Amino acid sequence: MTAGGRTALVVVMREAEGILAPWRRRHLSSTVERGIPAHVTILFPFVAARDLDSGLVARIRELYDSIAPFRCELTSIGSFPGYAWLGPEPVDRFLDLMEIAFRAFPDLPPYGEADLDPIPHCTVGAADEPERLAEIVAEVRDGLGPELPISCNVEEVTILEELEDETWRERESVPLGGSG
Repeated sequence: MTAGGRTALVVVMREAEGILAPWRRRHLSSTVERGIPAHVTILFPFVAARDLDSGLVARIRELYDSIAPFRCELTSIGSFPGYAWLGPEPVDRFLDLMEIAFRAFPDLPPYGEADLDPIPHCTVGAADEPERLAEIVAEVRDGLGPELPISCNVEEVTILEELEDETWRERESVPLGGSG
């Protein structure tokens, strides 16, 4: 797939956006500039945008219709190669949202890796060099750590779409529990 045309299923961390914005602008600027909100990824990559029609959106609605909305908190600071992130609790609820998507779309493995066991997270920084990543994690721990936990409502799964100019937009939101 070339620039534009990708999609993702995510949970946007709307209540956390204001607190995370300065950190994301500082340590994740290209993501912020491209319009990607603070979120926990459920499934990426998802389908090509051209394949996302009303029937597929209806299928996603059905998948999450029986899942009740819930509250979560971003409680911990972690990292894996290249990324600093905040971990959500209850993590099991996010794993359930992911598992639903993985079962429904087995040909679309998380992050394109069939053997990956994804960790629910909200990315707040990125760096190619391990030393720089360690600095970001320390900065986030010192500066953002005292603000944790950050409470958020999880009421919907959002479909993000990448446009031709490589910016992203919220294309559709699918309410949990069929509300809305």
